Parts: sequence; structure tokens; C-alpha cells
Amino acid sequence: MRTLSIICLFLLSGLLSVAQVTVQTNLPASLAPNTNILFEVKITKGSISNFSKYQVDVPAGVTVTEGDSKTGNFTFEDNRAKIVWVSIPAEAEFVVTFKVNTGGASGAGVFNQKFYFLDNGSKKEVEFEPVNVTFDPSGATSVASLGGTAGNPSTSSEPKGSVTSTESTGSNTTTTPASSTTSETPVATTTETKTNTSTPSSTETKTTSTTSTSGSASTEPAVTKTTPTETKTTESTSSSSASTAKTTNTSATGLVFKVQLSASANDPGKAKFANAGKVTISFEDGLYKVLVGSFSTKEEAIEKMNQLKGSGFNGFVVRYQNGTRVK
Repeated sequence: MRTLSIICLFLLSGLLSVAQVTVQTNLPASLAPNTNILFEVKITKGSISNFSKYQVDVPAGVTVTEGDSKTGNFTFEDNRAKIVWVSIPAEAEFVVTFKVNTGGASGAGVFNQKFYFLDNGSKKEVEFEPVNVTFDPSGATSVASLGGTAGNPSTSSEPKGSVTSTESTGSNTTTTPASSTTSETPVATTTETKTNTSTPSSTETKTTSTTSTSGSASTEPAVTKTTPTETKTTESTSSSSASTAKTTNTSATGLVFKVQLSASANDPGKAKFANAGKVTISFEDGLYKVLVGSFSTKEEAIEKMNQLKGSGFNGFVVRYQNGTRVK
């Protein structure tokens, strides 16, 4: 009975590890041949923190070169693109990119994805549902970034079938059913405002903002003096961390925030984004990127992003410093 309990605990541990792994891509159902696209993969890996590998097998005729590997090592051989991390990025969710040329591919094609990681000395393999694509001259010649625009949904892949767990000794292989869940860390917000008018000759304004997501925080101090009243404002967002982060207007450093709606190999023009507001198209790394706005704080950019969703657009916030995109 005790042995059976130990085996059950081991299997349950394997299921919980696999349940946290999901991938999401921006592949459409149809692609045109001889087209360059930016293939994006959003990996949700939960608490996995050590050696990991993502791989995708692409149809014959399709070639893949490196995009953004997030500190990983990229290779492409025999129609298989791989990114290997000695230590996977710390974020529970992140996006990697590949530059894909569809070449002379035609007819139906399949993108098969797998993810490998180490768990308690065992190498585990997670296989996802395949992404089916048709290569047709009337297919898409550009793809939207993850989230895309209306009418360009991204494709989510959950673990399928089973996960193979191999002990580091190489002697045993155990197969267990795979399950999947998606977890999000809630963020609680508490705002406290204090106003004290006592000295007409000087004013001291202090702004403190703490944002806690997955237990991390960053700190920047800001103190501004004006006249003739004294006002103290404190904003704190905290539910799982005692750290305090301070934000300030970043325009003096040349850092601005924008909302990116799409990225494509061909110039999409501004007409289709007429309802999005002030739109600019920036040619970066061989791609035309559609950007909206120029905000001094991330909060303003997020507010604009939410407004755009109500108009049928989806996007994400990016940062530029002195006209150059930064991570």
C-alpha cells in the first residue's frame, strides 16, 4: 500500500508539471507560397526554471531563421527549428519569434510542436496538438502579432496524448496522461491619497507606485517640488510582495511606450487602421510594424490598448528609447 501511494504521488507530480505548459502561435489557416512571415510562439511554462527546449517541425520547403530566442540557442536542421535554454527565462509567460519563409510549399502542411524540460532529475517531453496550414496562392502574405487584429485569431495548443518522463539514469521510462491548465496571478490594487495643506511657501509631491506580478518589482525614486501647497499622494498595488517600486515620467530619458497592432513583411498601409487613432508604420528587422501613440508611462499605453480592443483591434505594449525599440 505504501509503495502504491508513492507511485501515485510521483504520477500526480508529473501531471502538475505538465499542466502548466501551454503554447500559442499566430499561424493563420492559410499561407501564400514564397512569403516571409514572423512566426510568434507564446510559451506559458509556469514555475519551470532549469534546462528546457522548444522545437517545431515545419513542412518541406519551409525554411526558418532566428528571430528572438530569449537568451536561448537557436538551430534549424532537417525541417526542425529548436531553441535550447540552459536556464529558461524567469517569466511564467514569454514570446519567442522565428523568421519563416514558406518557399515553394503547397497544399496541406503541419507544424508539430514539442517542449522538453527537467523535473526532479527526469527529462519530460510535452507534445502539443499540431497546427494545420494550407499553402495556397490566395493565402495570407502577412500575419498579425499574437493577439492580432479582428479576424486574425491566434492558435492555442494544449498538451495532447501523453508526457514521457525519463529518469536521468536513462533506465526507466514512465508514460502518464497529460492535462493542461492556464493560471494567472491576480493583482490586487489599493490606492491611498492624503492631502495636507499647511505651508504656502513650498510643495513636495511624492509618488510611489508598486506593481506586484508573480512576486517581482522594480524601483525608481521620484521627488518633485512646486508651490504653493503641500500634497502627498501614495499609490500602492500590493498583494504578494513587500517590495516597493517607484515610477516617474520617462520622457526626460527618451523612453516612450506604444501599442503594436501588427508586424508583416509587406507594408499594410494605414487605411485599415484608420479607426485606431494616430498610427505610424516603422520598418524594423525586415518587418513593417504598425504602432499607435507615444506615451510617457506604461499605464497610459495599457489604457490605450484597452480602448483599441473596444474598436476591434488587439495589440500589446512595446517600449522605444530615443527612437529605438528596447526590451
